[in-house]
Amino acid sequence: MDENVLAILARFENRPAGIRRILGKIATLEAVEREQAFSRLLILAGLRKLEKAVRDEAKTMPILNSILDHEVIGPAIQQGIEQGGSHI
Repeated sequence: MDENVLAILARFENRPAGIRRILGKIATLEAVEREQAFSRLLILAGLRKLEKAVRDEAKTMPILNSILDHEVIGPAIQQGIEQGGSHI
């Protein structure tokens, strides 16, 4: 799965489609792995200044629903979404 998360560092012809593809692969993981992969994706996306794009795309996908339910990660992600900032 790490290769899919690392894909965020590549250049995309169609950025939203590339992000959706990565999130789609993350969505197929078990809950704990999915949460870890999403966290890693947000960190790497920040390096490419794509964190907001990843968050925006994740809002439209079911992957975010279960992550927001996570006891520790959920509130931090929700706070970041509400603030629109680049940190969790």
